[in-house]
Amino acid sequence: MKKFVITTMAFLLMVTGISVANADDGLEISGHINTGAAYQFQTNKPASTAGGALLQEQIFTPRMNPEKRNSFGFYLYDVEVDIAKSFGEDIRLRTDLDFGRFNSYSPSNRKSFEIEQAYVAFDLFGAEILVGRFNVPMGIESVDINDNYLPMHSLLYTALKPHNLTGIKAYYKFTDMLDMHLWVVNNLRDSISFNNNAPAFGGRIGFDFGRVQAGISGAASPEVHTDRYGDWSYLGDLDVNFAINDKLSIGAEGLFRQDSAPKGLKDNRYYAGLTNIHYVFSDVWDGTIQYAYVNDKGGQASLNATGASQMHPWGVGTSATGGTSQYHEMGAGVTYHITDGAKIQGMYRFDYIIPDKKVFKDNGMAHSLVANFAYEF
Repeated sequence: MKKFVITTMAFLLMVTGISVANADDGLEISGHINTGAAYQFQTNKPASTAGGALLQEQIFTPRMNPEKRNSFGFYLYDVEVDIAKSFGEDIRLRTDLDFGRFNSYSPSNRKSFEIEQAYVAFDLFGAEILVGRFNVPMGIESVDINDNYLPMHSLLYTALKPHNLTGIKAYYKFTDMLDMHLWVVNNLRDSISFNNNAPAFGGRIGFDFGRVQAGISGAASPEVHTDRYGDWSYLGDLDVNFAINDKLSIGAEGLFRQDSAPKGLKDNRYYAGLTNIHYVFSDVWDGTIQYAYVNDKGGQASLNATGASQMHPWGVGTSATGGTSQYHEMGAGVTYHITDGAKIQGMYRFDYIIPDKKVFKDNGMAHSLVANFAYEF
């Protein structure tokens, strides 16, 4: 690991030097850092162990002792270095390198290093073709938390949707009002499968009507039989953003996911939605309120536990959200823009969990406070 870090830093220094020495060589380096402090309180009810923004983001781990209700920590979410290189007008390379540290509360799914994106892109008959690993165009939340209004993702993102996938993607812009993404990948888990004979696929159709942008996304993958023909996972997503004026905007997203189970078992189904209201108070202050809802209808009945999720911490053998339940997330946040590229994000979120009453009698609650410093370079 030490050799890898030294080699990586030497490479970054080398390419940075090349970029400075040759301003027109087509090389661009950018990135960001997210760091801050977080506090989470959960009630002593068993259902509360599934709630909380910091748990779902995998900054804090699930608590095993019901009496341990409080968690606090200074975290290093990630340090990302993005390297892009163009060769003329038609061929481009890009890689996004994410660094973290587990013992500094970096999300455990990111470990110490992750290649978020790495692809070669070229133009073909007016379409942009990407081959490699790329961010999935789906919904209103971005992979990088500094690109979102609130510094932590909702449960729709952390548990129900794919984030980064390996395969091929095509993008075509028909007009200024209509575009389309289509992709074929290994699977929605983005993991290695040694008996893969059926890839996953999906796409998004985007609409831009000026003050209103919308998208319709879908995905399908034979996750149940380890990427072989059989029972499939299906995912549909609708997102819309309406800019009422230069200061006020409203966003919304609706999602349906089904993880089909083998014969004799019950399918998992999820119904979820999100809405937020964003207001710009001044050149340096803006605020957001957000509500998200997830209804896990299948619980632990389906073998396809982690179908389209890359982040949830419960592991194989459970549903994507941890069990049959309903989740209500109510959050509010403010952002102060210190200077170009630098901002402080504050957030409070209340989670209310209604479990399967056959499993847990009492509802669960969790409170999360986050102060995130984001700097983009």
